[in-house]
Amino acid sequence: NEEKRKQILREISAVIEKDIAILEQEINQSHDPHVLISENLDYEKLIILEARKKEFSGFEIINNVVREYKDGEVFSHIIGYERKTGEKTGLEDSYNQFLKENLGKIDIERDAQGNIISEKIISQPEPGNSLKLWLDSQLQEKVRTELEAIIKEVGSEKGAAVVLDAKTGGVLAMV
Repeated sequence: NEEKRKQILREISAVIEKDIAILEQEINQSHDPHVLISENLDYEKLIILEARKKEFSGFEIINNVVREYKDGEVFSHIIGYERKTGEKTGLEDSYNQFLKENLGKIDIERDAQGNIISEKIISQPEPGNSLKLWLDSQLQEKVRTELEAIIKEVGSEKGAAVVLDAKTGGVLAMV
């Protein structure tokens, strides 16, 4: 019913802090059965939506995990990243199986209208492992700054620098 639909949209737009007109436009213009209306919700908004999800028929919360790295811009060429297409680079690619989390499983039973009848937790989510590197963030930033200055001074477009720990062979900085 249109009145119930408008009420749900008003309440969700208030929680995710998105203009209701924009929210309606995104939903109405989509040709996909699923429409992403918000991502990277903060914990407080997520809890509010989780607590009220039975009131919001037609809406679903899909969990995805985002890995965050301190000083990502300084280290992205080493650590790598995962694109939305799923393509990975750097250490993200090499160590993905080690870093990968177990999302857990929930068995959801729905009726013919898509309403949830029951939910049963099959397995709990578990975080992935951590990868510890020799990299020194202050040294990395210093090497980056110095290399950029040298490249600018000599008029080059390319350059590289690597700093190793002489005792262990660990890579301390790489630009």
